[in-house]
Amino acid sequence: MAKKIVIDACVAIDLNIPKVNFLEDSLKHLSDDHVLISTVNFDEIKDEEAQKLLNSYRDRNVQIIENDETEFDRFSAELETLKINLNWKDRHVLFLANTSEADFVVSSDFNVYDKADRLRARRKLKFMKPMMTVGLLV
Repeated sequence: MAKKIVIDACVAIDLNIPKVNFLEDSLKHLSDDHVLISTVNFDEIKDEEAQKLLNSYRDRNVQIIENDETEFDRFSAELETLKINLNWKDRHVLFLANTSEADFVVSSDFNVYDKADRLRARRKLKFMKPMMTVGLLV
């Protein structure tokens, strides 16, 4: 069964470093799944090769999604209420994972991982399980 996987910018960056180059292999491996990244997080990727690679998979299994700013602001306010503090870019990761009801939210940033786990627990969510980048390689 196809899974929805929201990735943070650091996932593409980490998997595409020289001498590693696992980004394309990972996207191929996830070919039956839906990989989502917000435009805010996509724009964080300064590695043009990684951006081109993600774009080349748009017709297969990658979606680059523009988050609704009004809904994002509401979600940010809810995070504040829940005392889940994240910077603006990292909030976009959790927002997309939440609104898309993603099965997994992947990041190598422990703060994103931890806050996704905390949000999931506080809202008793069955989706949005946090995963570190290395989890995509196993």
